[in-house]
Amino acid sequence: MNVFLVTKQATGCCKWRGSIPAKYLAKRGHDVRFFTPGQRIDQTPDVVAFLRLDAKDCEDAVLWCKSEGIAIVYDVDDALDLVPAGNPSYTAARDRMPRYRFLLEQADVVTTTTPQIAEHLRALAGRDQVLILPNSVDPDEWPIAPRLPERKELRVGWSGGASHFTDLGNVLAAIRDAQRRRGFSFAIQGFCEEASLEEMYAKHVSLYGDEFRRSGFAHEMMWFIRTLKESGLEYEFYPTVPTDRHAARVRSLDLDIGITPLMANPFNRCKSAVKFYELAMVGAAVLASDVEPYSDEVPALARNNRLAWTNALLGLIDVDRTRLVREQRDWVLQNRNMERNVQSWEFAYRRAMERAQKRIAA
Repeated sequence: MNVFLVTKQATGCCKWRGSIPAKYLAKRGHDVRFFTPGQRIDQTPDVVAFLRLDAKDCEDAVLWCKSEGIAIVYDVDDALDLVPAGNPSYTAARDRMPRYRFLLEQADVVTTTTPQIAEHLRALAGRDQVLILPNSVDPDEWPIAPRLPERKELRVGWSGGASHFTDLGNVLAAIRDAQRRRGFSFAIQGFCEEASLEEMYAKHVSLYGDEFRRSGFAHEMMWFIRTLKESGLEYEFYPTVPTDRHAARVRSLDLDIGITPLMANPFNRCKSAVKFYELAMVGAAVLASDVEPYSDEVPALARNNRLAWTNALLGLIDVDRTRLVREQRDWVLQNRNMERNVQSWEFAYRRAMERAQKRIAA
């Protein structure tokens, strides 16, 4: 099977939905290549998969595929119509909606990450050809990092992107309550490539001026910066890194406990528990908000209030976490392992080819 994966860059930059499945599809003998929208394709593939992408040039590429009888797959892992105003992608998501709907309607098969977003996409597109391909780890990238023998202080941490200011901000007081009672290091990794959040804010102001200052994203960022300062939480900050160094960065945090707070809203309900997979793979005991998608997969959960998060975190600190750590990692390797799950990608692409053949015959 010849598969062309269309991404923002012709390098498989879309890690979870691009380069990881491509690696294992290639191992199983398939010819997999990356292309960008508008790039000239000099061969006729069996399948063209658009990964998390709805650029302007995609419309022409879709019409070309249809004219050539090529199977079309649209892979999406966010409900773009549900992006909240404080998300950095809010404005872009609004602009992208026509192309988003176009791809949902035109694809032979739509692939996504969880039952929740699959249900939403079926209703949005008015069709049933939506298949679930769960975000899956590359086990080669996530060996357990040995704990440093000289370290005695407990380490707790969070890792994530710039769309999660509210999610983390709402548990900062609980983390500080637990820190005062047990004394542990707390690491924040992600949000931006700058050395601090203040630098991130200043950079956005210099680039976009008042348009940025008025945005919901700016308000959430400043709210988080103020909340972090006022909480009195002692923390270490580590910027984001390029995708190919992300796994090593998370391992280097040397965490005993990883937290994945998430507010309950329709957009978050359609996300996957990918941060749980990452933290479990580095051997951290994971504590997550008791909301979908985490409530379906994570064993240690906390309701989204200060007392519940404080008590749940203290509870994890005070117990032997060895069994939990082992069971979490084993579950991810059993259920969210690309080496195992690559067959689901093969099935989805073959289903798209079957539907394309029916489309041609009609």
